[in-house]
Amino acid sequence: MGPPQPSSIPNVPRQWRTPIVPENVIRRLIDCLGLPEPKSIFVPPGSLASTPQYHTTYKINLPRGSMKSFSSSKPPNSDGSHTLTLKVYNKTIPGTKTMNEVSIMAWLVKCTLIPVPSVVSFGDDNTNPLGCEYILMDTGPGVPAEYLYNSLDESKKAHISHCGGLSMNASGRFVPGPLVEEGFWYEPEIIHYWRGSKSVASANSSGPFKTYTDFLKDYILKCVENIRGHESLKWMEDLTPRLEAFATRLEANPEVLNNTRYVLTHRNLSLGNVICNSETGKINAITGWDFSAVLPLPMWSTGSNFLWNGQDTPESRAEQERLIDMFEQLCADRDPSKCLLNNSSDEHPHCLFKFILSHLHGIIEVCPKNQMMADAKIWRQALEYADW
Repeated sequence: MGPPQPSSIPNVPRQWRTPIVPENVIRRLIDCLGLPEPKSIFVPPGSLASTPQYHTTYKINLPRGSMKSFSSSKPPNSDGSHTLTLKVYNKTIPGTKTMNEVSIMAWLVKCTLIPVPSVVSFGDDNTNPLGCEYILMDTGPGVPAEYLYNSLDESKKAHISHCGGLSMNASGRFVPGPLVEEGFWYEPEIIHYWRGSKSVASANSSGPFKTYTDFLKDYILKCVENIRGHESLKWMEDLTPRLEAFATRLEANPEVLNNTRYVLTHRNLSLGNVICNSETGKINAITGWDFSAVLPLPMWSTGSNFLWNGQDTPESRAEQERLIDMFEQLCADRDPSKCLLNNSSDEHPHCLFKFILSHLHGIIEVCPKNQMMADAKIWRQALEYADW
């Protein structure tokens, strides 16, 4: 058995998760936006249990004709009313994460045929009635596929060149934006564990980056900086000269590494983010784009939640594996040359880069929190013996 992998590190502690927003505060936001009085406001089943780390979700039912003055491509409900989705975010990565999600959905609407929600309004700071960042969007009628999946019949189951996120400038033009990662140091953690010596920008490697090698070099040097900046990581300092030399060597043959495709990846495409018609199974919208990014192909992956129905049971995970196998076969049948699953991420040197980055990230994540220290020593040992 090899060393434990730093993949299941706890994310946002409960005290820093998104607070519940009172209904009267949501109604105040709706009024400020010039929308009519909601018929009802409710929390969709399971939303607070499944996604409280980064946001809470509310459904707002508006009367017939409410969206006439707003640009929405989504059809109303069968009775003419509109049900909007309000996502309220915590303060883990202020501004950047919300703008990343809004910009990526806007880019997808303009440049692809992927169904995404229509954004009615958003706030990327806390200067609004909610006192939190939010996105108010129209997904159209439908429910998350995770609610329908078990009842569906088998027939229904079935140009960017940078590394980073997306943003929009003052004129609405799409521009490269910073990366947003689930594994980032978040603002409340930085205040608590780094005692104000860091910020979200200085603690994380976020870019945007022009090339694959720019990202790799910055990530490694950011790790070196963090190792030297926290008392709990002093035992790693003797490894920093080797890391700096490795970062320098990455620039020796940049044309080899940078000869790659850059792809937009969702990174959280669970069935809970697939909104579909409850009768036909047709997909109306893909949601949950906040951690999406433009990545070099060797860094691309489907993510651990891909095609998962949100139920943490052995049967659910087995069904997820079955769906992934089916997805891979469908991709192979269509055009194997275009299938991203056939990328080179498991080949040398890309697998080595993933190994180094994941082990460094694990050590720097747990030590300041005084967690998993025995595992951190094993990860360091694995780094020492690796051929890099």
